[in-house]
Amino acid sequence: MTRLLLAISLICTILGFFVKKKYQKTVLSVIMCAVLAIWLYLHGLEDFTYFSIVKLLFCIAASYFLYVVSLFIVGTKFTKENLFPKGCLKLPKRQRTWFIAESSRNLINSTYEELIYRWFLQNAVYVLTENAVLSISITVIVFFGVHLKHKIAIVQMIDIFVFSVFISTLYYWFVNPLHCIVIHIARNQLIINQKYLSSQRENEKFAKYIKIMKGWKEK
Repeated sequence: MTRLLLAISLICTILGFFVKKKYQKTVLSVIMCAVLAIWLYLHGLEDFTYFSIVKLLFCIAASYFLYVVSLFIVGTKFTKENLFPKGCLKLPKRQRTWFIAESSRNLINSTYEELIYRWFLQNAVYVLTENAVLSISITVIVFFGVHLKHKIAIVQMIDIFVFSVFISTLYYWFVNPLHCIVIHIARNQLIINQKYLSSQRENEKFAKYIKIMKGWKEK
């Protein structure tokens, strides 16, 4: 059964590179959710019971570390505003609406990806091979490959690869997928915060520049 589920998930992943229509993507997502449901039926919730407050605190720290690493890789300056991106709920109404929508998608997508790639795929490969290095490597390759279908810059590709290696290795040590879900959500959320706040600062600078230019014209 593990081989069958693994084969189905890999086929869906490959098809995901070619399908473009929304209903096709929905079908693939439903199939993957069915794979997760069957995996849950076969293995239960045992993996979710290895919970530790100390590990959770470590994961929160790890998510911030990965965020800083992401800033470094993509070449973002280490300013106070970028290192501590807060205040997004004070954004103008339109930007705040977009921010809340993207943050909500982050909660869903990050949880889904961790369940698919770490809890299922990495576990399934390890069950079949009993080889930790191989299970981590395949998970990293698949996770990295899936994100390559989007047109992204090379620095972002490097960032995704580093993140995938780190979190897949961490999952092997920690077992509980909840820890990886926390890291994934928190790290992505910090990136989202920084993106919106940085964009707002640029908008404010532009508005200030336009105001100065208008003042010169009036003179």
